[in-house]
Amino acid sequence: MDSRKGYLLPLVFLSACAANPAQQPLTATGTLVEENGKYFLLGEQDRFHLNRMPQLNYEKYLGRELVIQGEIPSYCHQAWEDSIVKGPGGAEMADLNRVDWSDCLVANKVSLVTADGARLVYDWEKIDLEDYFF
Repeated sequence: MDSRKGYLLPLVFLSACAANPAQQPLTATGTLVEENGKYFLLGEQDRFHLNRMPQLNYEKYLGRELVIQGEIPSYCHQAWEDSIVKGPGGAEMADLNRVDWSDCLVANKVSLVTADGARLVYDWEKIDLEDYFF
């Protein structure tokens, strides 16, 4: 019986890792667009649903070309939050017709593409977090 327990623990860790894959780092370039209050980065062949980030105002960059260094999370909370509708009695539920199925992109660094090259406009590691509580 004890030998089975020795195999069980590594199996539990392995299945936990498989269920929660690591975030995938990515650099994407495209034009920032807004649809129904949601922000997307449209590349030549890709479309990314952009997660909201503290102190990053996407509205300022609508229609502009951006280079975003970030990560694709294993689960896109933002896509689900954006699809929430109020039901009878104030109950909230996800409307599957409103879920955007494109990959989410969590921005770590955002650069604005200008005639003089890319200019860094947002860096997650350098923002002032004193007003945010996690």
